[in-house]
Amino acid sequence: MKRALFISGCFGDTQRYRVHNQMEQLQINGIEAIESYFDDFNIFIMLNSNIDIVIMHRVPHTEMIEKFITKARKESIPIIYDVDDLIYDKNYAKYSDGINYLDNTEKKLYFEGIERYQKTIKLCDGVIVSTDFLSETISKYNDNVAINRNAISKELEEISEKINQQYKNKNNDLEVIIGYFSGTRTHNKDFLEVSTALRLILTKYENVKFIIGGLLDLPEEFKEFDTRIIRLPLVDWRKLPENIKKVDINLAPLEQNNHFCKAKSELKYFEAAILKIPTIASGVEAFEHAIRDGHNGFLARDSKEWYKKLETLIVNKDIRRDVGLNAYNDVKQNYSSKNRGVSYIERLNKVANKNNSKIVNTNTFLTVNFLIPPPFKGSGGHTTILRMVKYLVDKGNKVNVYVQDSENLNVSTNKVLKNFIDTNFFKTGANYYKETSNFVKSDIFIATSWPTAYTVHSVNNTTEKFYFIQDFEPFFYAMSSEYKLAENSYKLGLKGITIGKWLTKKISNNYGMDCDFIDFAVDNKLYLQNKQERKDKPLRIIFYARATTPRRGVELGLQALEIISRKYKNNIEIVLFGGDQSLDIPFKSKNLGVLKPVELAELYKNADIALVLSLTNCSLLPLELMSSKCAVIDIEGDTVEGIMENGKNAILAKADPLDIANKISLLIDNQQLREKIQVNGYNFAKNLSWEDTGSQFEQILISKLMSLDVGQRIRNLKVLSEEQVKQPLPELTYGICYGQRINIKENYLSRIDLFVGTYGRMNKGKLIFHLKKSPNSINDIVTITKEINLLKDNSWVPFEFDPIENSAGETYYYWVECLATSGSGITLYINELGKELYVNHVQQDGTLCYRAYCNLPSPFYYHNTVDLDSSNVLNEVVVSTDIEEDEYSELSELKCLLGKRLKTDKTNNSAIYEISNRLTTIEEKLILFENSLPVMFYKKTKNKIGESFIGRFIKKIIRGKNT
Repeated sequence: MKRALFISGCFGDTQRYRVHNQMEQLQINGIEAIESYFDDFNIFIMLNSNIDIVIMHRVPHTEMIEKFITKARKESIPIIYDVDDLIYDKNYAKYSDGINYLDNTEKKLYFEGIERYQKTIKLCDGVIVSTDFLSETISKYNDNVAINRNAISKELEEISEKINQQYKNKNNDLEVIIGYFSGTRTHNKDFLEVSTALRLILTKYENVKFIIGGLLDLPEEFKEFDTRIIRLPLVDWRKLPENIKKVDINLAPLEQNNHFCKAKSELKYFEAAILKIPTIASGVEAFEHAIRDGHNGFLARDSKEWYKKLETLIVNKDIRRDVGLNAYNDVKQNYSSKNRGVSYIERLNKVANKNNSKIVNTNTFLTVNFLIPPPFKGSGGHTTILRMVKYLVDKGNKVNVYVQDSENLNVSTNKVLKNFIDTNFFKTGANYYKETSNFVKSDIFIATSWPTAYTVHSVNNTTEKFYFIQDFEPFFYAMSSEYKLAENSYKLGLKGITIGKWLTKKISNNYGMDCDFIDFAVDNKLYLQNKQERKDKPLRIIFYARATTPRRGVELGLQALEIISRKYKNNIEIVLFGGDQSLDIPFKSKNLGVLKPVELAELYKNADIALVLSLTNCSLLPLELMSSKCAVIDIEGDTVEGIMENGKNAILAKADPLDIANKISLLIDNQQLREKIQVNGYNFAKNLSWEDTGSQFEQILISKLMSLDVGQRIRNLKVLSEEQVKQPLPELTYGICYGQRINIKENYLSRIDLFVGTYGRMNKGKLIFHLKKSPNSINDIVTITKEINLLKDNSWVPFEFDPIENSAGETYYYWVECLATSGSGITLYINELGKELYVNHVQQDGTLCYRAYCNLPSPFYYHNTVDLDSSNVLNEVVVSTDIEEDEYSELSELKCLLGKRLKTDKTNNSAIYEISNRLTTIEEKLILFENSLPVMFYKKTKNKIGESFIGRFIKKIIRGKNT
């Protein structure tokens, strides 16, 4: 094990002890450890960075987490769950006093959280916990368990040692101070364990004072001791040691016979022990493990023992000193990060290697269709497309590639087509078909050029349609019909994936297209080679001279090279490549024409300077050349953003022959600058990989597939019913609703499809689907809204929702209404069977035509992504069960406004305050969202505005996600 990824599901002290401290234990022992938060989509990218093991701390189940676990399983990376509290079993919830401080909504979220924690625990390969009781209780959900007890961090140890030096001698030996550092009010019941004994001690010994650190509701009987009771506020953990050092005796009471307390760890013991302060603790498992009674602390199981042991420490200073010193030595030996790390690694390896991995469904894959223009030898665009194809195939997806017909591509059969691509590019494992073939039904259909975009737009047997864009294709033409057709292809409603940031910004800003980008990459297995020594040889300049591609600016390059040829004559060698060898060249040069990849790699490593001009989007050539330690010259502009930086890893020139010639001269004359550009370019390109870019491509497909307006998921679905379409009902418009009783025979009901007709019109309005337990039920189980102008005529419309776990044998009632005027509504269909139809909730003859689906066990989930660099700042949230339409609209507006603030990074307190005020009024409904906007808001802005603006609102949401 060399590298570990920790994924945290919550903040606070538990994160500090179970994530940060355990990361430190690994790092001290030479293992790299990195951390991420559980709803950060970058965890998928991190998984590709040589991770050997993943530790999930208090991570609740989400669609994204299940997908992540599945991906890790494919990569043979063990997933270990880590928890240090009894938060995964409803049977023990009643023992938690903290639940009494929650309102009804928070309690509901608390119990939902228990189920989500439990679900993730079951999916993991094993579990690490902090106590024996946790090990015992968690084993029924995952029987591969090991214990790594909480320990002290290096920083806390160093802080404590400094304080020990400052407090060597106590000023008042006659005064004895007892301390209880409760933290929150959830420990009120714990304090009752010691309250009787402590009250008797305060009564008998007037020299005793009592310090309370944190929030604690003292019983009424303590009022008589007010002058000897000192309250200290809650402080940061780094300041806590200074407060603990003020006491002579530390109290650590926990409620006896309480299962929740039995699960607690001994941290209140070692936080005092490192300061040489003796502790009296309740006789529960964790303290019994740490404390040898009378040696390094005391254990008390009733009021008599509390009183006796308090009195022993009060009257005998030497015992206080000796027990405190023994406790200190115990912590140094058994609870430091350095000593704990070795055993922690052993436990991780033991759990990771035990052969009882939980089976996650890995047989649910996507069917992806590509439509590509006719390929030709040496096409970089086709090479990139085929790399994405190969990545998807290698990850288990089924990929079909359809090729448009062309006079220049003479292929008689699909087999000949496949052989052409395998020979001239590489083998991908995909199926290849001529476009004349019928398109296979797919989850995703991807266009790859503007002519293919129109074809994909017209396809009706796919779930989602994408457009893989590698350049701004209108620039390929003069202002013409082709220019406009290419431009209009960005307005078809396809989901865009561009290569590089510039294209995403241009297309999303100019055309409102939903776009994400993938990074440029380089095949470093081919191009990352040792530079050839070229001593005593002319400086070699190579030029990508594909004259058949106008955007390559070949005329600009040739004019510049003609100037260079006259200036340097025989001191340089000019080599052209990539184009027609019959090109008329007005100066001495070699023209190698179109080369194979291996030949290109050889050319690059034997070149000193490369002129590669691109007047539109950046190409792959600069990175391939950088990887070969060749100094690159290109055209300056926004198109090279994030790839080439002038004067650092490349030289950028104006689109002018004289300026290009000047920049070439600069690199010829300045060897130091040339070598700097070569080295910096090499360092930039050497770590870029198509594996990472392919992963980005796949995740964008998945996330956009998941951002359909009904939260469409890729699932193993079982059809429960499929009614034959026979007879249309009268038009569904405002004031009318149609309903249906349905009997479900399977668990996990998750989707209902309705067959609709739109009369072939572009109707306006909303179609609203309601699912209830019966026609008389007041509340919906789920409510889903669709824009009817997006519905297709005579097609099945899916309404998908989170699976209803215990639906088998149950009867449900769904009904639909259409907020549209006459002439803009839709049609539903019935058959003659049964008497389950309801019109305006009144039973009628007939049965609506519908399909019902259940979700099979071990679903394969995907999750939306949030990318603040893209135009889609925040994804749409699936319609919740009780968000009113006007509130939902306002929520969308708030999201849009907030997204713009975050995107431009010009957020100000006034704007945030204004938005958060409105969000506060609908907080109870917002917290029902899986991907809660306020949580995103909090995470992105917490360092700028602090919690004072959000207060209880944000805390409630965080508690709802992580309790």
